[in-house]
Amino acid sequence: MGGQAKGKKKNKTKRKDNHSNGGMADLSPHERVKLRMQEKAKKKTAERYSVQQLLEKALVGACAASDEDAEIPTTKDVCVAYCSVAEIYLTDLCMEEGAADKCRESIEKALHYHHDNPEALQLMASYLFSAERNQEGKDYLMRSVGAWLPAFKQAEASSGLEDEHDQNTIPPYDSRISTAKLLIETEEFEMAVDVLEGLLEEDDEVVQLYIKLGCDDQPILDHAEQLLGELGGETEGDEEQGDPNLAGDYEPCSDEEEEEEEEEEGDAAMEH
Repeated sequence: MGGQAKGKKKNKTKRKDNHSNGGMADLSPHERVKLRMQEKAKKKTAERYSVQQLLEKALVGACAASDEDAEIPTTKDVCVAYCSVAEIYLTDLCMEEGAADKCRESIEKALHYHHDNPEALQLMASYLFSAERNQEGKDYLMRSVGAWLPAFKQAEASSGLEDEHDQNTIPPYDSRISTAKLLIETEEFEMAVDVLEGLLEEDDEVVQLYIKLGCDDQPILDHAEQLLGELGGETEGDEEQGDPNLAGDYEPCSDEEEEEEEEEEGDAAMEH
């Protein structure tokens, strides 16, 4: 009797566990996997909305803060916040449903708060490139670079960036590396070199800068091959084809001469 009572208690415990597991024991393996995927998706959505809520909190603080001593976000801060959201949709969440629309919406909001912000303009360029709207993307990229590079080069030629406004317009280091990459992809090699050389002035131990600086080697190589052709030198294609004008001046090597002499001697022996 005692053993039977214990068995009943165990069975009751199992039934409780089944109910506490949300009834998943009654589901097929496929349904259980589907339910777990839905739960993970809900968690991702919750995380995404938490980012959005923090952003909205910053916007409310910028508009309605009454305490003068409190740190009020500037329009640039709000712009950068929207850029961060857009970058998430452009990279980590690019496979999410509606990611492209949400990315563009965030970039447009960023540009609404700071219409000439280089980072926001560059993000719009990246978005357009990903949508294969290359000419529009290049236009935004040129606007982004034009917002800071001329002043940066002029300051480098003089005594440096003394104006705080000019310092604030220069994008962060990593963002400028992305700028150089996009300039190379759009074949704006000279401008890319200007950006990369400026980055090297700040930190000359970043290996990828030297790799990207090779972007203008191909035009130089093409020009060198053109000069070699004008001077009568050999280019890569000419090495394989050879010069037909030299065919008459070609003298066979000693091995070939020996083979020809042996053939002539063999022919003479056959005649005798």
